[in-house]
Amino acid sequence: MSLASSFSSLQSSFDSNDLASVGQQLPAIKVLLTQHNLLYPSGSSNSEQDLIVARSILEIGAFYSIRSAKIPAFERYMAQLDAFYSTPLLPPSPSHPTLLSLHLLSLLSTSRTSAFHTLLETLPVQLLSADGVREIIELERGLMEGSYNKVWRMAKGLMDKDGGKGLGGLAELLVGSIRNEISLSFLTSYTSLPIPSAQQLLFLPSPSEVVAFAQKKGWTISPSSQTIFFPTPSALGGAGVGAAAESGGMKGLIEESLGYARELEAIV
Repeated sequence: MSLASSFSSLQSSFDSNDLASVGQQLPAIKVLLTQHNLLYPSGSSNSEQDLIVARSILEIGAFYSIRSAKIPAFERYMAQLDAFYSTPLLPPSPSHPTLLSLHLLSLLSTSRTSAFHTLLETLPVQLLSADGVREIIELERGLMEGSYNKVWRMAKGLMDKDGGKGLGGLAELLVGSIRNEISLSFLTSYTSLPIPSAQQLLFLPSPSEVVAFAQKKGWTISPSSQTIFFPTPSALGGAGVGAAAESGGMKGLIEESLGYARELEAIV
């Protein structure tokens, strides 16, 4: 099968959101790219149209990887695409800002803040202000400030308007990381918390999900008083105490968040 017909079939599967078919076709079409010397943009041997097709194939591979929660594969595609995005041989790709925002969010959601800032430093000004990219930069600022209410609202917005791009899954992964950080601070800040307070602090949609989260952490739950009891420092052991102590500075943040939640309740 020719490169053109293979690309047409891949594009059709991608447009219909048939991820299984996309995943099956990608290995063979990447072999074709290698055979046509199209894995790297070279103006000496390839036409502009061939290079645009190659770039589009790699972009589909990147979208497929992130939608399939294959972050390492996604990052390999982005590394390959970097040469296509930086070459003067090709016009800008309309998919570049979206994939860039996904790349930035994948770094945040896996706690690679240094790599996030390194990538930002390499970007031209017009990309920093592009839709999607600007939102992820604001999200990171919220994280650095410890403004978890702001981060949650922005992450929720990304989940709601995802449209199958993969942003929602990464945003949920980021929120999961934040929940774990907050839960560690509970161990040094409180001996117990009412389930409704824990629900607000952990950004969980229902009390039942708070209970499931607490059970996974091994916390004690009192159904009669609707209260979660946390392990004492002696019960945590040496490593647990150390991990929890690192989050002890968040006590003020938690108290502030609880006050904020109570004020919201009073307004409602």
